Amino acid sequence: MAHRGRLNALHCVFEKPTQQIFKEFFEKSAPEDRSEFAGDVKYHLGYTHKRVINNHEVNLTILPNPSHL
Repeated sequence: MAHRGRLNALHCVFEKPTQQIFKEFFEKSAPEDRSEFAGDVKYHLGYTHKRVINNHEVNLTILPNPSHL
């Protein structure tokens, strides 16, 4: 997935707050619970979010996409 598409999906589909997305860009390393991806670009991190869709709780997950596969 292209970088713009991944960022768009994180915000629009996964409802990740834009403040959190931008904050991660300015942090020196990955969040503590994802330390194995430290040093990778921040939009390659995974994310999990619970959403309610049609009165059903759905767990959404986007997997990490490290650039050095």
